[in-house]
Amino acid sequence: MKISLRCKHLYFIITLCIIFVVFGCLSGGSSSESSSKQNPNSQGPNGNNGNGSSDDDSNNDNGTNCDKGYLVGNGIWAFDEKGWQNVTPPILTQPIIFHALSFIACDHLIAAGFDPQAKASQVLEFKGSTWTPVQLPSVDGQLELFALAVIDNQNWFSAGSIGNKESAAGIIIENKEGTWIIHIMPSVSKNWNIVDLFFPDLDHGMAVGFDAENQKGVILSYQNSSDVQSSWALQELPDLLNGISLYGIKIDVDGNAIVVGTDLINFQGAVLINKDGKWSKFDVPPISTDWALTGTDLFDINNGIAIGIDYKSKRGIITDLHDSTMFPISPPLVSEDWMLSDVIFTKSLDSEKPNAFACGYDRENSAGILLSRTAGYWTLSQQLPDFKPERVVFR
Repeated sequence: MKISLRCKHLYFIITLCIIFVVFGCLSGGSSSESSSKQNPNSQGPNGNNGNGSSDDDSNNDNGTNCDKGYLVGNGIWAFDEKGWQNVTPPILTQPIIFHALSFIACDHLIAAGFDPQAKASQVLEFKGSTWTPVQLPSVDGQLELFALAVIDNQNWFSAGSIGNKESAAGIIIENKEGTWIIHIMPSVSKNWNIVDLFFPDLDHGMAVGFDAENQKGVILSYQNSSDVQSSWALQELPDLLNGISLYGIKIDVDGNAIVVGTDLINFQGAVLINKDGKWSKFDVPPISTDWALTGTDLFDINNGIAIGIDYKSKRGIITDLHDSTMFPISPPLVSEDWMLSDVIFTKSLDSEKPNAFACGYDRENSAGILLSRTAGYWTLSQQLPDFKPERVVFR
């Protein structure tokens, strides 16, 4: 009798477990979808950057997966279900070097570039099927915009420099509901710029660049304030920024940041991390005697990718970032002379689809390149003749 009761008891427990498992599977779909939207891997790219990249790159996601990608440089290439095609705006009467592109919505884009003949920046807006020029604010000097950061369909930022190679200053402009606001920058030096910026939300952001006069990196932090003159603050980090040129920044949903660039003193890549409000520097591996990092993206603050170029071997560099440690990854075979400029995670949770893209330039064959990572392996997925991409954007 005791054995019979135990068997019945065991049968009852097993039945309950089966019910819970089935119920969990049925309800897991909505839970999984919700978590993927909140995952840092789901956020749109930032312009770089850029080589924020995206780049730098749109920060605005709104939970929408468009399954579209763009490469920008000396033109614009787009990817959808039809494959890659050249969509450089036909309204351009002369070549534009595009430094950044951001999504506002699936069929609503902003692109920022520079006209080398007119020596002036140009911003274009795409809606539906038409590109139109955006009137920029009047500034005193030569304006070149390198990065974009979209908050929502009514608020977006662009950053760059105003001046020339001998005397320039970083500049950040904000398009707020169609009206331009020129942000007041802190005093840095007589010759500095901003090359990338990132906004996790409308009230907080960061921008990075290089102070050419003092040969050190520039990090600016943004706190939305009614006093526009106190919104941007210069991060004083002499032990970390001296001799460092910064190229790209990404921020996760918790406000932690990663910045990449080049250590000009030691001829190597540089990675800075802001975790829980404290800045620190990665210990980088001895990849070669002369190399640099040009772009980065984060899954979260403990997991990311950084890419760049090995000047000695003339090859692109791919590294995984895990828990404050950098691991070099063997890149795919491209050519005898190539580099990478930007990288981005995609939203794909399908192990058979790419979950990251990196773009660059094959100098040997004068072609743009796109690498994709699927199931942990990088492959060369696209070569685009006579195209030199700076940023990759995917949403």
